[in-house]
Amino acid sequence: MWQGSTPVDLRSFFYCMGFPMVIYLRVVANSLAALFAIFAAALWLKSATARVPLPRPAGLVEGPDMDVGGYSFVGTAAVRDKWNRRAATAAAIAAACQGLGLIL
Repeated sequence: MWQGSTPVDLRSFFYCMGFPMVIYLRVVANSLAALFAIFAAALWLKSATARVPLPRPAGLVEGPDMDVGGYSFVGTAAVRDKWNRRAATAAAIAAACQGLGLIL
């Protein structure tokens, strides 16, 4: 921060401009919705590209795990499931924030 400058306070900015508190809350809710939506997209991208290499030489199939292009099918599915759950949680938060912004 520069010497002598004051931090920007959005509440006082909106009050100065004559906006009621509801407008401020809408801006906050919609901003949070946008941030969580971008975060969810990044998590889904991570989910789509996640792969788990086989811990043994390719071609040997033992147990329920299968070799799919040198990657573990079951391990990859488990990792993708983890990232999908995180992305769905972020998308749910984004939807809740957007809904709150619409209601206000």
